[in-house]
Amino acid sequence: CVACEYGKYAPQALTDSCLDCDAGFHTNNATKATTCTACDAGKYANMSTIACTSCPLGTFSSSGSALCSDCDEGKYVNEVSSSSCFNCDLGLTSSEGSDSCDLAAIGYYLSIESISETCPKHATCLGGTMVPVPNEGYW
Repeated sequence: CVACEYGKYAPQALTDSCLDCDAGFHTNNATKATTCTACDAGKYANMSTIACTSCPLGTFSSSGSALCSDCDEGKYVNEVSSSSCFNCDLGLTSSEGSDSCDLAAIGYYLSIESISETCPKHATCLGGTMVPVPNEGYW
């Protein structure tokens, strides 16, 4: 039985060679591992990893992932080790990979208090941090 270095495993107890774990798998800090274990959802691992790493804010992963994915525009996650992203509330949006919804959606604007407000009648609201623009002939 060979003692493999961290991040490697020997699939049979009587083998002399150690193999790398596939991306998304780890050896759970073991030096005599005979298998690799999939990372939990919300974590990831590159090849030859001894342990999985938590996905940072604004990202997520499924079980056995080699990397974390950014939340899509209009979604967010404000905790590490997340397996999914949350939808922004009505009137708010976010940029890709965000940990909060701090931009106004199209048709809305952010008030002085950073509250999402419906665009006023006879105005155009392009979202983001833009203020309402009066339509021609109004205001």
